[in-house]
Amino acid sequence: MTENLDNALPVGTHLKHYVIEKLLGQGGFSLVYLARDESLARPVAIKEYLPEQLAKRTKDNTVSPYTQSQPTFNEWRTNFIKEARRIAQPQLSHPAIVTVLEVFEDNNTAYMVMPYYAGETLKHFQERTHKCWNEAELKTFLEPLLNALELLHQQNILHRDIAPDNIFLKDNCQPMLIDFGAARQIKNKHTQSQNLLHKHGYSPIEHYSVRGKSQAGSWTDIYSLAAVVYELATGKKVHPVLDRVNDDQMPSLKACHPVGLSANFITSIDFALAIKGKDRPQSISAWRDCMKMGKQATSNTKLTPVRFNFKNYQRPLIILGIGLLIGVLAYRLFPDYQTWQKERDRLAAIELAQAEAEKKRLEAIQLEERKKIQEEENNTRLAAIQLAQAETEKTRLAAIQLAQAETEAEAAQQTKAEAAAEKTRREVIKQAKTRLNGKDETLWQAAVIYLESHEPLDGEAMFLLGASYTFPNGINGIKHDEKLACQWFKKAADAGNKQGKHYAELPPCTNYKS
Repeated sequence: MTENLDNALPVGTHLKHYVIEKLLGQGGFSLVYLARDESLARPVAIKEYLPEQLAKRTKDNTVSPYTQSQPTFNEWRTNFIKEARRIAQPQLSHPAIVTVLEVFEDNNTAYMVMPYYAGETLKHFQERTHKCWNEAELKTFLEPLLNALELLHQQNILHRDIAPDNIFLKDNCQPMLIDFGAARQIKNKHTQSQNLLHKHGYSPIEHYSVRGKSQAGSWTDIYSLAAVVYELATGKKVHPVLDRVNDDQMPSLKACHPVGLSANFITSIDFALAIKGKDRPQSISAWRDCMKMGKQATSNTKLTPVRFNFKNYQRPLIILGIGLLIGVLAYRLFPDYQTWQKERDRLAAIELAQAEAEKKRLEAIQLEERKKIQEEENNTRLAAIQLAQAETEKTRLAAIQLAQAETEAEAAQQTKAEAAAEKTRREVIKQAKTRLNGKDETLWQAAVIYLESHEPLDGEAMFLLGASYTFPNGINGIKHDEKLACQWFKKAADAGNKQGKHYAELPPCTNYKS
């Protein structure tokens, strides 16, 4: 069934100490959510009573029944709560029966809280795997379910809705009965059943009966579980029981010739799929005995005598007659039967070889298509990688160019600054040398101060410092000292020689020792 998200509670909704996380599933009777139990910090499953044919969700998250459906909605809600409380009884604790942790009312409806199990329904498992089960697997699957049903029936509770979508396979492959939404307490002979729900292919005739005409019992759940087993063994669903009442065209399990099933097991399943409840095993224990010993094990069950009805065998007899007629004609037309048989075998071998060749051809085409798809995927992935590498290389080169440009700009600025400083220094020296003979102390003092602040000293700077000692009265705190002047002149001469310069202005210093 398609999920109607308009009826689902929004993610993040608080119900008591539970927070809704997502919608897990939806049926005509209820919705199931994955929620978080904030008090115990654990995941739980919450089932909300919301029969979509009777009520709808409003904007404030409450459930509002339709006016004409109010009495039925209230009655079913009461039954929902009662059945949740009955299933929660300690005596019904069983690994194959879903556990009910809590039941409460809110939003004008009722909620049932259950543990959250990892796994999937039998329906989803079959849709995913298309598995055909053998007898050992079926008996392993049935055993915990039979024990659970026997426990329920001892407490006068029927499930009434056994089907692949209501059998949950846990991660350990153990089955569990879920969704007791259709569960009802078994009535006694003087009580009429009502509000029975049915599921075509799995519901027995009791679910469709008018009030008082048919009595439900253990045989009701037995029919539904047998229908599930029939489908697992054959891959085909049981025909709806209403279609079987007047003219039962459904092949028995025995007629399907399932591989790997014993005669007793096949008989027990066909026995449990009888249309009338009185013709089926009347209890789980009787059905178990039938699986072990065959139908005779249920001698305590009143069985309806089988009477020959030509109408039921009319079609098979016609087919049989046509087959005999074809056989006679074939015998008359082919006197040499062995030759005809050899020809038939030869044609069959040719058809088989053609089928095998066609199968191989189709497999080769599929393989080639898969190769093409893989090649296209590889080309797309390679193109994406190359594009990413090109973008990365482009980004890297752009970053390098930008860094180089910035470095060159910084070097140019530094060179420009150094050239300006050098120009200023040489201008100062030039002016100082021009005014040297004039003993312009102010200009000379400025030149000395400038030179002293720009280390290291070169030959011209040493020359000017030596000249500063030649002032008769001293300058800039430097006293007249011919010896020191001569020492600086010699240093200037040595520096000049190393730089390829010659200072003609240097006075003779032969009178002084360096």
